[in-house]
Amino acid sequence: MEYGIVIGLIVCAFVVILLIKFIQGIFKLVLYAILILILISAVFGYFFVSDSSKLIDGLRTKDTLFILKDGNKTITGFTITSMNLTTAKSLTGRDLSEFSSYYVKKDYKKMLGDNQLLFIIDRKAFPKTESFDPDAVLEFLKEDKKELDVTNKALPKMPDSRAMAFSLLVFYSFKEDSGYLIKEYKSGNVIIYPETFVFKTFKFFLGKK
Repeated sequence: MEYGIVIGLIVCAFVVILLIKFIQGIFKLVLYAILILILISAVFGYFFVSDSSKLIDGLRTKDTLFILKDGNKTITGFTITSMNLTTAKSLTGRDLSEFSSYYVKKDYKKMLGDNQLLFIIDRKAFPKTESFDPDAVLEFLKEDKKELDVTNKALPKMPDSRAMAFSLLVFYSFKEDSGYLIKEYKSGNVIIYPETFVFKTFKFFLGKK
């Protein structure tokens, strides 16, 4: 009888030791996992902040290029400095012809040129809202009209009324929704080049519809 009790105690002790070892192993795995996550987060945060800083500095000193496209055809475009619409300058017909050729080849590097950032916006990227209807401007951009019923005084560097109309369309879309470009980028209606770490992060976490 006493031997049975002793054997039982030994077995219990052995089981307890195994459980302690197992719990220690699980604890170590959890601890290592937490440390790895902290390290990954720190590295990710560093690259994100560093890339954001470079992007902001570049946008302050270089131009940003906006191009409106319909299928494989570039309709119009403009550049702005420091993301300030009042600095907008329209593209020439020759530029647009070259950009259409580059776009078909997906040669975004040549399209970018000396600019800091390139936004290629599909005409489908301007949906209606309760307070904003872009259809009139889009119809104007589709046709070979010379004038649009808006004032040119706000954008003196843009004699091309089509480019002016496009810039106003972008401006009012931002006014309606400050996250407009990112949402349309998520939907695939906007191409951003170069697709830096910041934008790749947006694409990873936002995904596509």
